[in-house]
Amino acid sequence: MAEANPIRAMYLHWPRVVPDGAAEQEAIQVLEQLARELQALAQEVEQAYADGGRLLQHVQTNLRPDLWRNAAHLQVRLEGLKEQVRAARELVERLRVATQEDRPPMEGRGVRRSEALASAEVEPA
Repeated sequence: MAEANPIRAMYLHWPRVVPDGAAEQEAIQVLEQLARELQALAQEVEQAYADGGRLLQHVQTNLRPDLWRNAAHLQVRLEGLKEQVRAARELVERLRVATQEDRPPMEGRGVRRSEALASAEVEPA
């Protein structure tokens, strides 16, 4: 008989996965790749910000009134880029920290070293 709820039927067919550390390692590698890509993107945006700043300075120093409106728009966009660079760098740092922090044990693994040391100090030998 077919399951009445298609969402529940979908979950019933998922195989049980026993964590062995490989998935966690793969997730860390994906996070590290994402951090590298975000760093490269931040550098590209930073370069665009510098190029735009030079263009804006050129327009302002050459007193081209016909371009002033475009220059003002460019200045607003450059400030937005500056904020995006800051946010990207912050995300890269959070990803870097996330890949290096001490993670709790997963099912099937031993306890963390810090927990083992703490229990050894409390329990008499």
